[in-house]
Amino acid sequence: MSKKGGAGRVPGTDAAKHVARHGIEADVVDLPLSESSVAATINAYALTSGADLTVMGGFGHSRLREFVLGGVTRELSANTSGPLLLSH
Repeated sequence: MSKKGGAGRVPGTDAAKHVARHGIEADVVDLPLSESSVAATINAYALTSGADLTVMGGFGHSRLREFVLGGVTRELSANTSGPLLLSH
């Protein structure tokens, strides 16, 4: 897990700065993918870090692709371990 700055910064950095101006503490982290799914990696980190809320962008793909490959948004929506805020 690393926090990046500058040109290679992690997406979400601008959003974290925005909510910080409104008194909300937010951490943006770049997680290495575990052997499980992306959604499971995010859920595990949320649990171990004691996160109060997970915020993510919700994106959709074609119905066929979602059916064959699944999707992080759908998997987190169905199996999240805590509060989840989706923004599109």
